[in-house]
Amino acid sequence: MKKSPWLLGLLVFIFAGCTAAEPGASKDIWSDITSWDQVDGTWVGTQTESMPAQDALGLLAVFGIDSFKPAKLDEIEPFIKDINVDIAVEMTMIIDADEQTVSNAAKTTVTFSGGNTMMLWMMKDLYIPPEKIPPGVSFDDKNYSVTRDSDAPPVPITEEYFAQFQKNQHGTKLKSTEEVIFTKVN
Repeated sequence: MKKSPWLLGLLVFIFAGCTAAEPGASKDIWSDITSWDQVDGTWVGTQTESMPAQDALGLLAVFGIDSFKPAKLDEIEPFIKDINVDIAVEMTMIIDADEQTVSNAAKTTVTFSGGNTMMLWMMKDLYIPPEKIPPGVSFDDKNYSVTRDSDAPPVPITEEYFAQFQKNQHGTKLKSTEEVIFTKVN
């Protein structure tokens, strides 16, 4: 199976923090997956995380933006100390039980706010020339955000792959070992 280290790193980074269930919601009962037909279909999951900008600078490498070398990061550190970052990842996982494959698509958006966000955004144009922006990465100057759309074609999966997931009692949700909940959409 072809691995996508940036996607794996991003998912581990983002999905490491899980949100608590809403009060009053029925509690899911989780169990192991015992057959392929239990996971066949399209599953979607969303995770959000907020943090100070200096804690999120590693995401630039995940986005494929390598223009920020350590010396440049030292230059911008005084400007980012009061900037906040909101990270949202929307992931779609398509499992084909007949073919025993999985394909993934993800949209990751990082939005900057507070502090010197406007100054950071102007500096972005100095440090990240257009030719250094990888395919699938776009900047939204109005909302001070950067988005990466990515997808991975179908790859073979094994039962060991499913060891990282459990299903709920209704077969409508999957939970990963990182506590990310995916909901079945078809």
